[in-house]
Amino acid sequence: MNNRGWLKIVEASISIIIVISALFLLYNNNNPAATTGVDLIARQILDEVARNESLRLEILTNTSNAQANLNSMIDNLIKSGEFSFEARICEIDDSCGKSAYFAGEVFAAERIIAATVIDSPTLVESKKIRLFMWRTNE
Repeated sequence: MNNRGWLKIVEASISIIIVISALFLLYNNNNPAATTGVDLIARQILDEVARNESLRLEILTNTSNAQANLNSMIDNLIKSGEFSFEARICEIDDSCGKSAYFAGEVFAAERIIAATVIDSPTLVESKKIRLFMWRTNE
């Protein structure tokens, strides 16, 4: 009987599976989680802005103080002076970039703000809020 050939094939297959599994685990452990630090803070801030009905309505109706109220709310949510930010309200199809650039790491997050039918059934336009955050000590 020629069982040695089959045993070598099974042995080689198992070793390949073990090596591929080890590489897969190492690859997943080396990638940092996407929701850490500034990323998590920015997303929480944008969630709070989206939950604020009066601010949402101001943003959607383009009131003159919508940008100031948005900046004030974000400033209150950040609390510590560790981060600086710039928030922009723009149309959905606009690129909506940062007004001034500097050398350093800047995190950008965005959120679409849309009207609910209950709040304003005639308002169908949506806006985009883009939040740029960076560490103050940079």
